[in-house]
Amino acid sequence: MTVRSADLRFVLPHHVRRALVLGVGTHPHLAAMAAGFEEAGIDVIERPLTRGADRPDVVIATGGDAVEALRLAGRAHLLVGRPPTGLRRLPRTSVPLLLRGDPAAPRLVIPLAPNTALRHYLRQAAPRHPLGRSLSRSLATLAQLPMPARVIVPSRALVSLVLPPGDERWPPAVLQAATEVGLRTDGGWLLRLGTGDVLKRAVFHVLDGDRPGWVVKFSRVAGYDRPFLGDAAGLALARTAGGPVAAHAPAHLGLLDVGGLTASVETAAVGTQLTYLLRRRPWRLIDAIVEWTGAVGRHTAQPAHDLEPERTRLRQLVSEVGVSLGAPADLVDRVSPVPAVLQHNDLGSWNILSDGSGFTALDWESARESSFPLWDLFYFAADVLTRIDGPADANTLLDRTLRLFAGESAHSGRLFRWVCEAAQALEVPTAALGPLATLCWLHHAQSPARRDVDLRGAAAAPLGHHPRLCPAWFGHPGLGASWTALTR
Repeated sequence: MTVRSADLRFVLPHHVRRALVLGVGTHPHLAAMAAGFEEAGIDVIERPLTRGADRPDVVIATGGDAVEALRLAGRAHLLVGRPPTGLRRLPRTSVPLLLRGDPAAPRLVIPLAPNTALRHYLRQAAPRHPLGRSLSRSLATLAQLPMPARVIVPSRALVSLVLPPGDERWPPAVLQAATEVGLRTDGGWLLRLGTGDVLKRAVFHVLDGDRPGWVVKFSRVAGYDRPFLGDAAGLALARTAGGPVAAHAPAHLGLLDVGGLTASVETAAVGTQLTYLLRRRPWRLIDAIVEWTGAVGRHTAQPAHDLEPERTRLRQLVSEVGVSLGAPADLVDRVSPVPAVLQHNDLGSWNILSDGSGFTALDWESARESSFPLWDLFYFAADVLTRIDGPADANTLLDRTLRLFAGESAHSGRLFRWVCEAAQALEVPTAALGPLATLCWLHHAQSPARRDVDLRGAAAAPLGHHPRLCPAWFGHPGLGASWTALTR
């Protein structure tokens, strides 16, 4: 069990230090939640405290045990499942929440009163469904029905947050803290918890009216601030660079400490993840993003000598790791003088939002001010031109990537055209392209080791295809440091 099983604590308007969980012995999801709270360092009790003891910060029970749970003192109550109808008459503030996923492993939380956040979510979810516009209209109609949304939500997907009479401390504590940097809490919100390991950041999407206004990212693990500091630094680079860089990046509003957890606030982007748009084969959008990577390179190009610290880092990486995989010892020196450019360094389809007329690149935590050119293009192509042929597991995406760069894919011609045009615009010699791509994959192959250090023994999420590409790259006859498939 991991701390992620306690994610529902983040909907509360206060920090949780003690939780009373009823039904641990009879309800597996409550047992999992109790274990998650303990993993998070929260005191968990399974029976009411003696009279005079401090009340718990939250009482958790199933909807069927709601009557008993609400008799017990607590700063708030979380009722999993549909509570009895009669409880609506109690003089309490009750906020129904829609869950995607199990209560002990939620992926998404949406408040159902009012329906603002639900309507927004349905508009965002519709492009992911094959029915497209028809589904969007149907779901929007459903969200506007006069009946309370909780009436049509299955019991297994419903949680009620019950607050004491007159308690006005809603919204969640993380959002209350974010008001320090300009966020407003009078709109709706969605909490995306996603999947993955304990280091995956949770994200509040906060609405400004009926449109995205702000994004609040926060950590589940105390002391884990590296990606937040990276985001702040990366978005500062984007803002300082200006021009095409800043035009397609959020604005960073501030860093926060919320009960020992690090959080950051950004302006929100509008649209849907490119990952979910790929089934439509949006070539115009994809080409626009590729052109943007080239524009970023040209706009931020600096003299070749600015790359010396990066060359030193990569020479050490080749010596320590690359040679054993098959890299030539002089791999870095095979890259003749090229300009140093600003690099996003994680430009996958999951980090791009588009509303159909523009796009925004998200998560700048790995950005570098002076790095090798074309790396973002290689990374983006290895993702988009493999996923565009349909959903696949990491092994299949890896195989597609090898065939793509080896000239064996229907999309290889497009890739080669992108690379040659970008290289020409930045005056990168053809002979440098193989070493540049190889160094790119060698760099990204180190990300799992860095994450393992941060995890400190906790289980890691399954690897994607990018960090697994390097060994196979060296083993393919048309790839490797020479990348002969590109030039033949």
